[in-house]
Amino acid sequence: MYIAIALPVSCPQQGLRPSDLQELGDRLSETILGHLAGDLAALRLYAKGAAGFAWALRDFAAAAVPEDALIILSGDSYHCRVRMNALLAQGRLFSRKHRYGQIPGEAAVAALFTPRAPEKAIARITGAAIEVETLREGETGATDFSAMSKACLSVLPADQLPSCWLTDWNNSRYGAAELSYAQLRLAGRFERDFETLHLPLVFGSTGAAGLGVALAASLSRPGCSLLTGSVELSAERAALASVSCGSGKPHPR
Repeated sequence: MYIAIALPVSCPQQGLRPSDLQELGDRLSETILGHLAGDLAALRLYAKGAAGFAWALRDFAAAAVPEDALIILSGDSYHCRVRMNALLAQGRLFSRKHRYGQIPGEAAVAALFTPRAPEKAIARITGAAIEVETLREGETGATDFSAMSKACLSVLPADQLPSCWLTDWNNSRYGAAELSYAQLRLAGRFERDFETLHLPLVFGSTGAAGLGVALAASLSRPGCSLLTGSVELSAERAALASVSCGSGKPHPR
């Protein structure tokens, strides 16, 4: 059994100190270990924001054998007043004055993965990828916004076209430009009438839990879905492709 805990990227200016994240990870580890039986192969903390979910899947795929299982716990919240005030002071939250600021949200997701698909599997992950963008939001300079496109192209299955793209775009003009570039590069790699859902506009920005929320939202949609997430502080772009039988739970609340 492998356990991965995906948490926000450390940012002391927002009240997210490495020691605080480590303490939270230790507390979550202690809680889940108290409810699980069986041998634990590894327990790892990923303080990598939205990319943590994809990093955990990639690491597990490289090390797992058919009998193994992976539990990913991912969570994020903007309920902390220090974090909210810091983002507000930087003009990064949505308001009348900052129409392109993000909408804060919170979520927690637990997901179980196995290399060998069980009979009652509700989805199959066909790929997980992480790329790094050369220019971060707020920086000046030229960029072709290639990281998200590369991540998406590397996970899309060759034998199935996605019918839905679940993104973490959250009002950012930088994110809108990046998404537009990716849409142009991915032309022809989707079903003709594919749907794009920007989950932060529904649930608010859920950060480290973003890909988990996207995966949960994709379960009610039969067929292939593309799931993408971005991390502002590290400039990482993560992508997953999931094939669902459509019998999973409806959209998360």
